[in-house]
Amino acid sequence: MLSCGASGRTRKGTLDDTAHAAPGLGAGEFLRDGMNGGPPTREDIVAALEAVNDPHVPASLRRMGMLREIEISDDGVVTVQLCIPCMGCPGTGLLRDAVRDAVMSLDGVTGVTVEEGWHLPWSREMVDPRVRSMMRANGIQV
Repeated sequence: MLSCGASGRTRKGTLDDTAHAAPGLGAGEFLRDGMNGGPPTREDIVAALEAVNDPHVPASLRRMGMLREIEISDDGVVTVQLCIPCMGCPGTGLLRDAVRDAVMSLDGVTGVTVEEGWHLPWSREMVDPRVRSMMRANGIQV
C-alpha cells in the first residue's frame, strides 16, 4: 500500500536513484535517502515507464493496458498500480523490479511501492491496436 509522508497527502505524479529495500517493507516497496527538489510529475513517471516492457511482448506496460494508477506523495513516495493479466505470471518479480528501477531513476523520488493488481480487469481491447497487430503478425493470439 501507499506509504505517505508526514502530511499524509498524495497526488498523481513521477520519480529518482539510490534505491534500497528497507527493513519492514513489503516486496514491492523501496525507499531512497533524501530528495532532490520536489517530487516528479505523473508525466515524468509515465515517460520513464515507457522503457518497461511486458515480459512476453516488446511493448510498454502502458501500451499493454497494464499501467493503471500512479500516486505521488508530497515527500516523493510513488505508488504504481499494475494490472497483471496472467494469474501466476512468472515475470511479476521482473516487472516489479523494472518498474521500481525506472521510477527510482527520476529526481525527487524517495520511495516506490508497486501494487500488483491481480484483481483488476484486463481485456485485449486494453492493448494498443498497433501492439495487437504486431502480436498477431508474430503468431500471438489476442
